[in-house]
Amino acid sequence: MLKKIIIGILFFFISFPVFSQNRANIWYFGEEVGLDFSNGSPVVITNSSMTAESGCSVICDKNGNLQFYTNGQKIWNRQHNIMPNGEGIAGSFLVNQNSVIIPKPNNEHIYYLLTVDTNGFAYSEIDMQLQNGLGDVVVKNNFITDNKVVEKITAIDHCNSKDIWIIVHKFESPEFFSYIVSDTGGVSFTPVISEAGSKVKADIGYLKASPTGDIIGLPVNSSNIYLELFDFDNLSGIISNPVKIYKNDNSYVYGIEFSANGKKLYISTGGETYSLIQYDLTLNTETEINNSATIIANGNIYALQVGTDSKIYIAVVNEPYLSIINYPNLKGLYCGYEEKKIYLNGKNCLMGLPDFNQSYFNKPSISIKNACVGEMTSFSFDYSLNIDSVKWNLGSNIQEAVKYDHPFIYDHKFNFSESYTVNLMVYHCEAIDTITENITIYQNPEVNLGSDTVVFQGNTIVLDAGDEMDNYLWNDGTRDQYLYITDTGTYWVEVFKNLCRDKDTINIEMIPVQILFPSAFSPNNDGANDIFRARVTGIVYDFQMAVFNRSGQRVFYSNDISLGWDGSNNGTQCQVNTYIWEISYTVRNDRQPELRKKTGYVHLIR
Repeated sequence: MLKKIIIGILFFFISFPVFSQNRANIWYFGEEVGLDFSNGSPVVITNSSMTAESGCSVICDKNGNLQFYTNGQKIWNRQHNIMPNGEGIAGSFLVNQNSVIIPKPNNEHIYYLLTVDTNGFAYSEIDMQLQNGLGDVVVKNNFITDNKVVEKITAIDHCNSKDIWIIVHKFESPEFFSYIVSDTGGVSFTPVISEAGSKVKADIGYLKASPTGDIIGLPVNSSNIYLELFDFDNLSGIISNPVKIYKNDNSYVYGIEFSANGKKLYISTGGETYSLIQYDLTLNTETEINNSATIIANGNIYALQVGTDSKIYIAVVNEPYLSIINYPNLKGLYCGYEEKKIYLNGKNCLMGLPDFNQSYFNKPSISIKNACVGEMTSFSFDYSLNIDSVKWNLGSNIQEAVKYDHPFIYDHKFNFSESYTVNLMVYHCEAIDTITENITIYQNPEVNLGSDTVVFQGNTIVLDAGDEMDNYLWNDGTRDQYLYITDTGTYWVEVFKNLCRDKDTINIEMIPVQILFPSAFSPNNDGANDIFRARVTGIVYDFQMAVFNRSGQRVFYSNDISLGWDGSNNGTQCQVNTYIWEISYTVRNDRQPELRKKTGYVHLIR
């Protein structure tokens, strides 16, 4: 279950087919409210004629122009009028998921509206060439199966990037039904049947496919299970390998959504607790996935739906707001949850958000590690399901490479800092998708801490890692340009610029402070050894020196280390004799001040 890949340093997100995301540009939901993603970020729109308590769906053409929308019972055209024959549609108004709209493959005019309610699973056909391009329902409520299904539905692309899978689940049974929609046969009435997981009868909660097309999430809401996750084979339609997500209270799961890269699962719970919970799907076992549960938020949290901007939008029931997960791919609280982020211009959100073909939000990624001159740059493709092979092309002067093994790694060493065009051809299920991205290979930064250094204690050495770097990391975790050294040791720094790096190390030895005195001096003004003074190696503080005669009388005192005794006392020459000297001073040892004292003898000679 849940086969994942390594993550590179740089990611370039693309989507194939290129126009698919445009079909989810417009959302309508709640009390006559919607969002428009046409310019990338959502803009609130209030021109809807629809109230949708929960289930609803909407579709745009490949260029992002609104076609029609539904609450499962009525269909409104793009002028927000009910479409001819567009009432009495066989989807329940109160069902969490009652519908999803699918364009007929290779046909820009025919759309299928798939609906579920207590009577079963049906489809209606809409021809957008009729009514002057506003559409007409030409087939209505054609029931696909006599089996009772739970009131949930999801859609995902076939491996061939042309056909589409519609997935429902049989009531009080472990059986999934996967129906294919093709350009030749329309909606198939013969499903691929997969017996996997628990017998499901609860109608609370959303059935969801991951945008990557390899995972299915189904609410179970039994006494101890929130939901089950399954592997989905988008070539055969087979669903298998259940993984249970457990609960420890009387709550139920309502909303289910996956991050765009398929590596994180989010659920909203209700009942005893109302929470938003994240799970890490990169982990290998059921126990590890369950243990990764992180509560992101508590409160008014209902349906979850990923958008074309890869953010996840959250229904705030009976309030004019949507909450947002800004970075769903990131772990834990780094996902960037914001409560009531979007104000809906006074229009209330209800429990549901629109359902789409989840492939509209798929963003396979090229990852690039070490995009630096002179290093081995590694390219990999973050997608594995039913990929036969890929071909890497980095330009006319670089040899093409065909890779067959996931994650389809291609390594190349660049000798120059410049921009390159990366072309990746992806071969899967008799289909070919081409991904083109421009990348830049950067020069590595340079850092030089200098030669190994020996200094006396008490000095402070300032190590400079250079300016204009993006980031710094010293051996002690410091992240500034400078590091201040007062102790012996080995020090290193790693610098980063444009995700390239360099590192340097320096050894610094701090020699202990020494103060030395001569054992004799001769103050006879001959210029040699006339003054008795301290000879210091290093830096000392608070220095004091006193000299005493044998009777204990002080004949000299100074707190200036540069001054010494000239053999006199108050202008009178002292006798030849042996004198006692005493000093005190402070040194900084291991950054702590240390008071030291010394005493000794000196012979005055004339």
